[in-house]
Parts: sequence; C-alpha cells; structure tokens
Amino acid sequence: MHTAIAESTEALLLSHAQQALWFYYELAPECSVYNMGLALHFDSALDLQRIGLALNVIARRHRILSSVFHDRSDDADPQPVCQRQLHNTDITLSVASFSASLDAENLKRQVQASIAEPFDLRRQKPLRAKLLRAPDGDTLVLTLHHLVADAASIEIVLRELALVYTNGDTALAAPAPQYAEYVSRERNGDYPRQLAEARQHWLSLLQSAPRVFELPAQNSRPSIRDFSGATLSELLPDSITQRLRRLARERRLTPAAVLLATYQCQLHRYTGQNDFLIGVPVSTRTTQDSEAIVGLFVNTVAIRSRVVASDTFVDLVDRARSALLGAMDHQHYPFSLLVNDLNIARDLSREP
Repeated sequence: MHTAIAESTEALLLSHAQQALWFYYELAPECSVYNMGLALHFDSALDLQRIGLALNVIARRHRILSSVFHDRSDDADPQPVCQRQLHNTDITLSVASFSASLDAENLKRQVQASIAEPFDLRRQKPLRAKLLRAPDGDTLVLTLHHLVADAASIEIVLRELALVYTNGDTALAAPAPQYAEYVSRERNGDYPRQLAEARQHWLSLLQSAPRVFELPAQNSRPSIRDFSGATLSELLPDSITQRLRRLARERRLTPAAVLLATYQCQLHRYTGQNDFLIGVPVSTRTTQDSEAIVGLFVNTVAIRSRVVASDTFVDLVDRARSALLGAMDHQHYPFSLLVNDLNIARDLSREP
C-alpha cells in the first residue's frame, strides 16, 4: 500500500533525454535495467543519525531526487509527461541487520537484490538507500533511477554525502544549481536555434544511412527486447595497448578513435556490411555550471561507418577521427528528435 504524498503544484518539463528514457520506462516499468546502483563498504558501523542527515541534505539540495513523474493527458501541452517535486524531501534509510558476517557472495546477492528492485516513478522518489549491517561492518547501498542521474551525478552525490557526514549540514553552504534550470534553458533562449543548425548536419549525414544492422547470431532476436545478456571483459596485453597509444600519438588523435576504428573493422568482418551506424553515448555536460548539477546529461550520437575494400587500418582510423569530431561538434541534438526527424519506425526488438 502506498501512502499519500504531497507534491508541488508546479509541473516541471522533462528534458529531451528524460523524455526518451521515459518512453522505455513506460514499456517495462517493472524492469530495473535503468537502475544505477553502488555499494560502499565500511569496516565499522556508520552513525545512523549522521548518514540519515547526510542523505536528507543531499535530497534537499538536488530537488530532482525528490521528484515523481505524471502523465499530462488532460493538459493541452505537447509534452505528455511532467515531473513534480515533493514537499517532503526526506530519504528513508532502510536497515537490514544480520547476526553473522556476510561472505563476499552473499553480500553481492544482497546488494544486487536491493539495486534490482524496480521504482514506481509515479509514486516513489527516484533515490533510495539501504544499509546492510553485519558484525564485520556496514554496506551502504544507494540506488538512483537513470531518469534523474548519470555517472557524474553519482560522483556529486558521493562527494557531498561524505562532506555532510563528516562535517555536518553546514558543510555545503552554497545552494546547488538545479536540473530544472538546465531544462528551462534547453527549451528556451538560444538553444532552439543551435538545435536547428545541428539538425541539418545529422539529416545530411544520416538520411541515406542503412536502418538495420544484423550481426550473425546463434539465437534469433526476440520480438521485444528483454535486456538479457552478459558483459564480457578482457584485458589487452601491454604490448598491444602500447602500440595503440603510439598510433594515436602519431595520428594526433585520442585512443578512442583508434578503438572505434578497430570496432568498425571487426563489425565489417563479422557482417560484410560496408556502411553501418554505431551509437556512441556522450555526456552533454558541456558548460562549467552543469558540472555541479545532479540530473540526466546523456545523449547518443550516431557514427556512420563506411569501409572501402582498399582501406588500410590507418585510413579507418583517420575516418573515425573525422566522424567523432563531427559528432562532438553537434552532440547536443537529441537523438530522440533525430529518430523522429528521420521517420524511423519504432521496433521494440532493437534500438532505433
């Protein structure tokens, strides 16, 4: 049973990035793939009053962490969803106590279960905290929904949490900039004109690009993607890493461009396709004031990859560099708008 919650009467707009993510949330609200979690282990017991104070200070400073999301079907507004900030910003710290020490595997299961619990974003705050208390120490598990945070946001929360826990609620005297201010600038001012310029770049680049990229796979693709899968990590030998870095220095580019060219080469070999798109996630924190804001500053840029039979690897590297530079120059154009501009039909089995 949910308790009644008091909300602000002001309906705040979503950013373009939030709108895109909300689409996926509505498709599968019980899915936790967009939950962002981390666990901090301490050898000694935390002071519950101080950690509770620190959590509440952070939630008050960054109001997006105390927001709920609503449909606006009754409003004559082109944006069907809004966010409202709750009057009660306090974060409830749940505590699970264990009489015996948790071994590494059991602790991992407890942490994963806490992070995997879905958010009801229409009724629940998008931040929760749980303390796993055992004789050998405490583990603090924080979970945020991606709709209100990115990787840099987690760094902000952790840094400020440590400051307040150590020094009290006066440790952060200056008010924090709010994500709602960023959204307002995104929707108004000079930003729409910049979008129009970037739009032309992407339409020119992608209008004739292939829409589907098929990798040879053992199993058929499900009709609706279910996010099942795994991550495989592999460490490159130092000899290869050094060669990659040397090539990057010689061509005056970043290792990312070399790795992108390597990826393009592999995809070409696997599929035989000479023209395909690679989606690259980028941060839209391009101004100094955005560095202190908790919120979703993420976009996807499409790198068009063309492979010619006569290409050398250096040719691919140089072309990857040019593609990355062009994408970064126009990275602020929301990918969700680009999908609409290109009139790409939605396919629930894959990303656009």
